[in-house]
Amino acid sequence: MIRILVATRSILYNGREFRAGAPLPLDDPMMVEAWIHYGSAVYLTPEASDSAAAGPDPEPVQAAEPEAAPKAAPVHAPVVKGRTRKKAK
Repeated sequence: MIRILVATRSILYNGREFRAGAPLPLDDPMMVEAWIHYGSAVYLTPEASDSAAAGPDPEPVQAAEPEAAPKAAPVHAPVVKGRTRKKAK
């Protein structure tokens, strides 16, 4: 009997986003254990996944690149009134 690990919610793993219902990779046993422990994934048998699926299997989606942050205004040194150093003679 073949079991398939399926995401129960969106998971970002190795730069890829797996949406709920998408099959997950089994190459990292620590991550598989963590996903199952925290309820992010469950094992399904092919019979259960066929009856539960209403449409085609969702494909993993490549994570979007983060947008560039707006540039901050340049920082200027505070203005100090009066002499701050002695002038050279």
